[in-house]
Amino acid sequence: MRLMHIICAGYSGGVQRFFERLVTEFSVQGVTQSLAIRDGMECVARLSASDIPVHTYNFDGRMNGRFNFSTKRALQRQAEDFAPDVIMAWQTRGVGFAPIAPGVLVARLGGYEKLKHYRNCRYLIPNAPGIRDHMLASGWAPDQVRLISNFVSVDLSDTEDRALHDTPADAPLLLAAGRLHSHKAFDVLLDALARLPSAYLWIAGDGEDRDALQHQAEALNIADRVRWLGWQEDIGPLLNACSIFVSSARYEALGNAVLEAMYAGVPVVAAAANGPAGIITNGHDGRVVPIDDSEALAAAVSQVIADPTLAATLAANGHKTYLDAYSKERVVEQYLKFFSEIIGG
Repeated sequence: MRLMHIICAGYSGGVQRFFERLVTEFSVQGVTQSLAIRDGMECVARLSASDIPVHTYNFDGRMNGRFNFSTKRALQRQAEDFAPDVIMAWQTRGVGFAPIAPGVLVARLGGYEKLKHYRNCRYLIPNAPGIRDHMLASGWAPDQVRLISNFVSVDLSDTEDRALHDTPADAPLLLAAGRLHSHKAFDVLLDALARLPSAYLWIAGDGEDRDALQHQAEALNIADRVRWLGWQEDIGPLLNACSIFVSSARYEALGNAVLEAMYAGVPVVAAAANGPAGIITNGHDGRVVPIDDSEALAAAVSQVIADPTLAATLAANGHKTYLDAYSKERVVEQYLKFFSEIIGG
C-alpha cells in the first residue's frame, strides 16, 4: 500500500502528535509513505531522521495576494512521482492543497469543520462519534464516513515527585490537562475544588485564560492547593502521581487526555462533552457529570475519593476499555482495513 499524507498544523498539539504516532506505526506495518508537511512543524526533524520521505512546504493560503498555487503544484508533482493508492489530508488546510489524483483522497478530521471545504474528498475519517454524526447530518453518505479513533502514547516509566510541587503525599490529587481556554472549563473545575477541601489540583497546560483562572483560585481561597504546571509533552509521570483525572471541558471533540488516563489505569471523572461522553460508560469505566455543573463534578470526585474500591474498579475497567477499543493495534488495524477496502485490495 502506498500512502501520501498532507498536514499543515500550525502549532504543536494533539493533531501533530497523533500524526507522528500514526505515520510511525504505518511504517512498522510496512506501509510505503510519502509526507508533505508544513515548514516548521516540530515533527519534521524526527520524521526526517527515519527512512520515510519528508517534503516540507509553505502552506500559507495566499502568496503575493493570490492563492498559493506554487505549493499546490508542488504537491501535485509529489503525488504524480509517488503514485499513492491513498492521499490522506489532515484537516481543512491539508484538503485545500491536496491533489484529487492520483490516489483516493481521504480527509482525517478531529473537529467540527465546515464540510463545504471537503467536497473533493471521496471519504472522511472522523475520530469521534459526534463528528461522524455531524458529517451524516450534513448529507454525507454513511459508506463515505468511517469512524476511527485516536490512540495515545504515554510514558509510564516514571512518577512525578509530589514534593516537587509542594503536594502532600497522602492528599487526594486531581490532575487536569489542556489549553487554558474557556472550552476546557477550568473555571468549573476550580469551583468544584472549592467544595473538596482535602484535595489538591495539578493543571498541566497553558493558555490565554491563565491569569483569569489564577485570580479565580485566589478569590476562592484555593490557590494554595492548585499547581500550574504549564505545557507538558508527556503527562505519564503526572498520571502516575495523581489519584483521579478530571476533564471539566464544555467542548471536547474526542478527549486525548481522557484516553491517556484510561490507558494509565487512572480513574476518570468527566463532564459530558461529546468526546468523553462517547468514550466513558458512566459508572462502569469512569464517571460522567453534566457540563458546567461544579456541584455534580465535586460530588462525583468526592465519591471516588471516598471509595477506594470504586476508584480501583473504574480504573481497571477504563484500562480495559482503552485496550479493547482505542489501543494502537486496534486503531492501526482499522485504518489499514479501511484503506484496503477503498482501493479494492
